Amino acid sequence: GSFSSLARGVSADGSAVAGRSFSASGNEAFWWDATSGMQGLGDLPGEGFSSLAFGVSADGSTVVGQSQSANKAFLWDATNGMQELDVLLSALGVDLTGWELSQARGISADGLTIVGTGINPSGRSEAWIAVIPEPGTAILLGLGLIGLAMGGRKSN
Repeated sequence: GSFSSLARGVSADGSAVAGRSFSASGNEAFWWDATSGMQGLGDLPGEGFSSLAFGVSADGSTVVGQSQSANKAFLWDATNGMQELDVLLSALGVDLTGWELSQARGISADGLTIVGTGINPSGRSEAWIAVIPEPGTAILLGLGLIGLAMGGRKSN
């Protein structure tokens, strides 16, 4: 039902693809596989409706991206749907005080390491990396906020 689509990420074996579809109703992150076809992933609450997927885990089960409507990074899987990544990390005990995780740009093969960009507590755009625990564990292995300042510019 879209006018066009743009692939941004592919699973290791090529069986799953994620990206953005463009239609009259808005831009929507999607996930595709040969069995289910293209599925819209929705959007987080915000102004308008616009989401974009950037990466997919090696097995195709987890997608990361950005809700442009909410200006938030998201993580999607078939069980939980689209979730705000900062809410998910905070629930795991990560102190994100002052941080705004605006984009999740990539995900590791095992789906446990996510990288992206955001605004640090000083109001500057920076890259970040989050390492989340194996499913079923309650201990956070770690979160590193890496100060890869992006020219000292504030994000728009």
